[in-house]
Amino acid sequence: MFSKYYNDKAYFDAVQNGAVYKCEIDSIQTIAGDNEPYKVAFTSTLTIYGVSGQKLRFLIRTKGEIVRTTPQFPENVTGFFFNQFIQQIVRIEQESEKK
Repeated sequence: MFSKYYNDKAYFDAVQNGAVYKCEIDSIQTIAGDNEPYKVAFTSTLTIYGVSGQKLRFLIRTKGEIVRTTPQFPENVTGFFFNQFIQQIVRIEQESEKK
């Protein structure tokens, strides 16, 4: 599932704007289902390193349903596809921003 998320270029906007980014899965709340669609929920932290040295962090809460499809290289090498996908993105304030 995580390589699917990466291969889908879920954070293409960060890359397109000339920024370097790092996304870490913080926790998995749900991976459930004996049959498709499988329900998933997880939280992650996205850190964007801007070209002028700024560092922005975002907490991302993701919920969705995934199904299996025929894998296709390079777009979808895992064969998993989100048929429902909701993300809540909240900026994490840095300590220096609070002052």
